[in-house]
Amino acid sequence: MRKLVQDAAFNSQMDELESFTFTQDKDAGGLPVFGNRSNQNPFVVGVITKRLLMQASRDARSFILPVDATFKLNQLGIPVIVVGLSDCARAFHLVALFVSLQRKEVHYIEMSTALHRIYRRVTGNEMIVDKVLGDADDAQFNGIRQVFRGNAEVKYLMCFYHVIAKVFEKTRAMQDPLAQVVMSGVYDMHFALSAEEFILTKARVIAQWAENPELATFSRYFQAHITKRSSVSIRCTAESLSGKTFTSQPVIPASTLRRSKQLAAANLLHEYMPTRGSIEFLLDDDDLTIPPESMRVISKPCPRVFDPDVGRTHEALMVTAQQGVHLSRM
Repeated sequence: MRKLVQDAAFNSQMDELESFTFTQDKDAGGLPVFGNRSNQNPFVVGVITKRLLMQASRDARSFILPVDATFKLNQLGIPVIVVGLSDCARAFHLVALFVSLQRKEVHYIEMSTALHRIYRRVTGNEMIVDKVLGDADDAQFNGIRQVFRGNAEVKYLMCFYHVIAKVFEKTRAMQDPLAQVVMSGVYDMHFALSAEEFILTKARVIAQWAENPELATFSRYFQAHITKRSSVSIRCTAESLSGKTFTSQPVIPASTLRRSKQLAAANLLHEYMPTRGSIEFLLDDDDLTIPPESMRVISKPCPRVFDPDVGRTHEALMVTAQQGVHLSRM
């Protein structure tokens, strides 16, 4: 294993598409060295190419750095930590892969340090990150935070999938009306348009939960494990398997376009135009944040049909245009 890793080590003569290995530390000859699987000397080895690494050489505010582990890249179930960039179109761009026998805090520290050092060695610059996207694991949060704390105001965002998974687990024993209240509040926070709106929405939702004694335990859990860190927000990124050009401007997802066409064809999508003299018209001040070439639309609820195979209802639309109850509400 040591010979395999060192034979593929980085050197300055490599082509930009040639893959190479790297670790946090090097021996006297400049070759990568790795540990023996103990917590004091962990086994963490990265694989990368120059071209993949250079993708991070851009304005740190234009991307999110997702960090996630997968167990499906080998037959032994050894975790492979995937690091990439998520652009404004929510497309995923791979940066590096790390083989790590465990996922403890020390392993994330070594992984993040190794990535910083190889970036500096290849580009001659420091790696600047504004936002890191991870899961609800404290080991990942603490490990990454220790290395990236040198980046001013770095934000650790929690993947929405992990948030929903935790919320679903905690609400399974609740009655449906209570579970719906919880899910609605979580989605309201997720779709906040700014950090300021997120803070206000979170306060409103937490206060709403506090009014119901049956949600007191869940509310304490949510605040302790999901929103306890001031740098945590709730975001999500969509991943794409096909290589795409990095996008610095928001792009309408193809799924949204498909859904809009289906709703319009079913006469469920209309321009929002309050009638003169109505309360909506009198209270509807001009919103200067809306571009003049834009218009407001309103979507009527889509009819739902029961699917006996899954035992629940779904929207009467093409499968590629369907959304869940809470997502369609947004």
